[in-house]
Amino acid sequence: MMLVAALFILALVPQSATPASPTASGSASPASAVPSAPGPVPAASPTTKHGPAASPAATGTPIAENPAVTARAKEWLHRTQTGNIDRTQFDAQMNAALTDAKIKQAAAQLAPLGDPTEFAFEKGMKVGVYTVYIYRVTVPTGIFYWWFGLDADHKIAGMYLRATPPP
Repeated sequence: MMLVAALFILALVPQSATPASPTASGSASPASAVPSAPGPVPAASPTTKHGPAASPAATGTPIAENPAVTARAKEWLHRTQTGNIDRTQFDAQMNAALTDAKIKQAAAQLAPLGDPTEFAFEKGMKVGVYTVYIYRVTVPTGIFYWWFGLDADHKIAGMYLRATPPP
């Protein structure tokens, strides 16, 4: 399932033994989803006020872990699972991309994953005006990677959950 945000896609893709298959739009979608999960969320145009959106595969200047950002990223995974969103922490594009309906759908898809038993910094990078942090998240159903992007003003510019490790 995908929600496009200002920095990159928030993909709500559960880990599955079945590989993802391309959709008509060319993006990958899971071949199996969390039971009772709603259908795909339509994607918006992946652009930002600074030009084309950075893809989750984009690389940038490596950066070290920031413990305050790690705590915030973990908090926001939980917030996304519960639908308890504080829109004041989003940049304008992220706020516009994540409608109330998309937030509700994301919560319905992520809640079944359960609470993380591990949340570990994997890598960080500076990509243009954005800073992207990637975390390895272990939940009872498997391992995921949580991408958490901030803009220059430390507003949340993107979130992305995927079942495959970062490049």
